[in-house]
Amino acid sequence: MSGKLIAQQMYTRERGGIFHATDGYDTIAISEGLDKDFVKKYLHPFCIYHAPKTLMERGEKNPSFYPEALTIFQPETGELVIGQAVFVPADFTGSRRTYFMHNYIIPPALKDEWLKQPERIFQWNEFQTSYNIETGMLLPEVETVEYSSADILAVKDDLLVRLAISEDQFKQLLFAVMTSIAGKKKVFISLDVPLEDYSKYALLLLELLTVYLPYAHRRKLGAITFTSAPESRNYIHVTFFEPGTLNTADRSIEKQFIFDFANERISGDTIDGQKHEYLEYMLNHFSKSERIDPFLEFADHALLGLPEEQKLELSSYYQLSDLFLTLSDKDMTLYERNKISLLHSLLKFLQVNSKEKADLVDLFVMLLQQEHRADEPDIAQDYFQAVVSINSILRKDEALAFLLETMKYYQHEPLFQQFWRDIEQDKETYQSIVLFINDHPDYNGLLESYLQDRLNRAAQVDEVLSELKQMLESPCLLANDTFEAVSIKKLSSAITITSFKDILAIKEFSIDQESTEFSCFKMNLLVHGMMVLLGSIRLEELTIKEILTFGHLFPKGLKVSDLKEAKVKENYLITNILYDLVSTPNHAKTYHLGALTGTSRGKLRNTLKQILRSESNPEYFPLLFMAFETEENGVDYQALLEYVIKHSDDKTILSFIRENTRLIDLYPLFRAALKKYLVSHPDSILVNKSLRKELRLIKNNSLKKLLKEVELATATPLVKFLKQYGLKL
Repeated sequence: MSGKLIAQQMYTRERGGIFHATDGYDTIAISEGLDKDFVKKYLHPFCIYHAPKTLMERGEKNPSFYPEALTIFQPETGELVIGQAVFVPADFTGSRRTYFMHNYIIPPALKDEWLKQPERIFQWNEFQTSYNIETGMLLPEVETVEYSSADILAVKDDLLVRLAISEDQFKQLLFAVMTSIAGKKKVFISLDVPLEDYSKYALLLLELLTVYLPYAHRRKLGAITFTSAPESRNYIHVTFFEPGTLNTADRSIEKQFIFDFANERISGDTIDGQKHEYLEYMLNHFSKSERIDPFLEFADHALLGLPEEQKLELSSYYQLSDLFLTLSDKDMTLYERNKISLLHSLLKFLQVNSKEKADLVDLFVMLLQQEHRADEPDIAQDYFQAVVSINSILRKDEALAFLLETMKYYQHEPLFQQFWRDIEQDKETYQSIVLFINDHPDYNGLLESYLQDRLNRAAQVDEVLSELKQMLESPCLLANDTFEAVSIKKLSSAITITSFKDILAIKEFSIDQESTEFSCFKMNLLVHGMMVLLGSIRLEELTIKEILTFGHLFPKGLKVSDLKEAKVKENYLITNILYDLVSTPNHAKTYHLGALTGTSRGKLRNTLKQILRSESNPEYFPLLFMAFETEENGVDYQALLEYVIKHSDDKTILSFIRENTRLIDLYPLFRAALKKYLVSHPDSILVNKSLRKELRLIKNNSLKKLLKEVELATATPLVKFLKQYGLKL
């Protein structure tokens, strides 16, 4: 349901209705804009009236003795439903008692306006108690509904006396209602009043409770002012039940909040002896018959953007009451009592929509200016962490000044390094601090102590680079000689022998604000790392992935003549060629290995044989021929095919043959090796019917001729004889 008009629905026992043409209970009239599925799903389950058992037992027919049952609930679709059910002594037949219910459905767009004025809900004047179906089944949508505007607080004291409810009991009742809305427990209430006045007093008590109920809870509240016995219902949190009908043996009921005022019995979670800041704040105003609307508005605004469960948590309102009192009364007593708690409260409510919460931001700045630094050792770290966390949201100069002054105060104590670790948790705060220090030499001692400790924490190359990357978020560190010397020395000792990963990490090392200074710094790290790696790699253990990686590692401008160690030079040449071959395998036929010695070429071929074992990609077929080249510029086709057969699946073998049919006539050795495989190998692809068919479909005359020879060679003696003499079976 949408829009800004209030819809209506009426329900009773009649000769047919909106949904049924036969006699019985049904919706008998409805507003045109009200969705019928909504009516069936949400309204019908609440269209019910449980008459008082005492009146039913004595057969009372006078409707004036029966209390109305007002129902309020808010389904997840967002509407506010307010309905009243009344007892009817006789239906359309004149012989059966029934009931009549009239519901108003307030759309989501109007709901808050109503919920913030409880009298609009609980002092309603326009419920109908009957309806002539002959006038039609269509009810108008209305812009507003009349209600009284009596001040509930003016009758508060008399009401509590009449209901025999003390202020402490009222506080406990409010606690129960808030807990119920936030969770699953229900609140059941009985009143010691005449049945005919039952709903009147229930509405007064509900309105009084709602006056002190936070807006988030009002947006969920569901209640019913009379039922003949306690019963849990979806969307209903508060149920007023007929006195004397509580079944104490029902354990499901006993687990709920029970306020059986009629029998002076209260059970459920107790708050006696506990401190509840919001409830105390409420009770203080309640005792004076004062509303707390300014606080409720403040709380609703502070909770803006937070998850629904936090909006309903009682702890949120305990925190908000402290913040509100500190702000509105300028009373620092609550802050002085627990500084960290109040800062955590600020963090909680500023974490979302902080730009719209200027009052909370002002309070944070005021506290920092008052403290200047965290000079209380017992709480210094917690206070520092809280300021870092809040500043990660707000970005205030006052926060940076506070952090620096605190660090300077504890510079020669263990807490100092912990402060740096706290700052590291927020990138922007960290960067701001480093930039400030580089512009203010008086604080350089803070940075020097930090650098020494920071790099000592790292052991592996990636850890060192991670530390450097974070620190280089302040690029001016590159101009610091101490930083460069310590960084290079630390990284040099961290490089692991034969680790491509380490060198790749250096190669890919980058910062957000690249510069000439950074490029030179990085080049020094990379050149050193390459020397270590080239002197230690084992070519026979390389993988294609590592080779491709290696090709990206070599820094531009690296000259072979600069490589003095023979092993380093040889490994550089081989790995560089491997990278070229693996990157563009179709160039293998024309690639010259003249830069390599015979021994190096042998190492290259052996490496190719190793890396291609598990590769089924036809793209790499040209590399196989290079791998099986001989020093006489030939190819060992027998060994090549044996290699392919041994290390490939049938589909790969088929692809290999398809890709190289041109070699059948060009190279007799290749033809002979292929024929030998097809004729003699026990697992030849000819064994597979599907692959045999694919092989025969390859359009190549040389292959077809070869296959005929294979067929003849593998045929039975009888078939061979017949083919020899041109006979047919």
